[in-house]
Amino acid sequence: MVFKRCLSSQAGNAVVLIDGVRSPFQKINTGFALSKPHKLMAQCFDSLIERTKVPVDEIDIVYGGIVVEDSRVPNTMRQAVVNSKLLPSSVGAATINTSCLSSMSAVMMASDAMAAGTFDTVIVAGAEITSSYAVTFKPRLEKLIHAVNCGFKKSLTEGDIKNRLLNQLKPSDFAADDPFFWQRETSTGYLPGYHIELANKNWNISRAEQDELAFKSHRNAFAAQQNGHFDSLIFMAKAPIDVDGLEVMDVCEDNGIMGNTSKEKLAKLKPVFVPDVGTLTAGNSSFQTDGVTAALLMTEKKAKALGLKPKAYVRDFAFSASEPQEPFNEMLYGPAFSIPKLLKKLKRDLKSFDVYETHEAFAAQALICLAALDSERFCHERLGMPKGEKIGYMPTERMNLFGGSIALGHPFGATGLRLMMHAADRMIHEDGETALINSCAHGALGGAMYLERAS
Repeated sequence: MVFKRCLSSQAGNAVVLIDGVRSPFQKINTGFALSKPHKLMAQCFDSLIERTKVPVDEIDIVYGGIVVEDSRVPNTMRQAVVNSKLLPSSVGAATINTSCLSSMSAVMMASDAMAAGTFDTVIVAGAEITSSYAVTFKPRLEKLIHAVNCGFKKSLTEGDIKNRLLNQLKPSDFAADDPFFWQRETSTGYLPGYHIELANKNWNISRAEQDELAFKSHRNAFAAQQNGHFDSLIFMAKAPIDVDGLEVMDVCEDNGIMGNTSKEKLAKLKPVFVPDVGTLTAGNSSFQTDGVTAALLMTEKKAKALGLKPKAYVRDFAFSASEPQEPFNEMLYGPAFSIPKLLKKLKRDLKSFDVYETHEAFAAQALICLAALDSERFCHERLGMPKGEKIGYMPTERMNLFGGSIALGHPFGATGLRLMMHAADRMIHEDGETALINSCAHGALGGAMYLERAS
């Protein structure tokens, strides 16, 4: 899937990013252990409105992404609007799931609608609270629970339940189902990290190379944090500390950044997905994360009318899908497909951007994608380029200079928007004019986005 139209093609309908905010990103079962996505998202909306001073009656709609949605809270983004103190309930909302591209997809959908003239002011958002994922049970126990629920409606007696249903269960049926069900690729049953271990057999990205990228991710994130580059981006969140939500605490900063790590410390960690011989560890992989993001998009015409100064122009996108199954095993290769599509549309070279923001699901995944773009064989066999040609290697000295997902964390539904906000802020900080953003996603999806700095 490729976004065809240049978003600046219609006069006055160029799409601009006004500003964005996010919660602190927290490791699973820490600061946001008892938070609910829609309630934390509501705080994020309120912080965005306070930051931008946008008149709330100008907001047309909310588009937001989340990957694992609580079935008890359908359309998370709509419920977040209802829980907001500042957004009126008359603002509609749509919740989007394209795995780790969810909030990037929200930006794409909002930008498309604004370029077409449908809307002129949209909040885009992303959320994930891995701490609050629902627990599932074995199929036989789930069947019993559903049967009991139906049985009560049909006046099923306790004896009927015991004789017909309970006697069919085994002790093992009462154990919780696979706790990683939401991480596994449905078509293969494999965890993403195992997919990358398999893929790396073809690319031979060394453990030392992976640990080097992880070290740089933490070093850059720690420096950005210490230098105050996140201060205007992160809002102070309120998080419940009891299940009833009667008591709360303030959560003020990211807690996954390890400023004291070293390549030597990272080298001591054991492989996670393939014992003994694997290369993916907890240190060179992104961690399970809780967090939310939100940003305000407008048409340039509307921003001028309201006197709001944008940070960046949202210029174009490309989305891709490849093959997660054997023999290709391209589960997290998405950027190796989406980046070339975007470059072709823009008629630009890979090295021609000032700022690069690359999602680091795993260090090996990010490095494999970079290696694929620099491989004549891959570019010929999988991208259809003439023999002897390749996309080239991304200038990593300009990549993720505020840190990446390995250090900051990866709240699945929120990461795409975090990448965009970092890119916009980095263009200002580094006096750059252009930014290339990219991310992989479950299901062998990929996304790439092009931003330009607003003058």
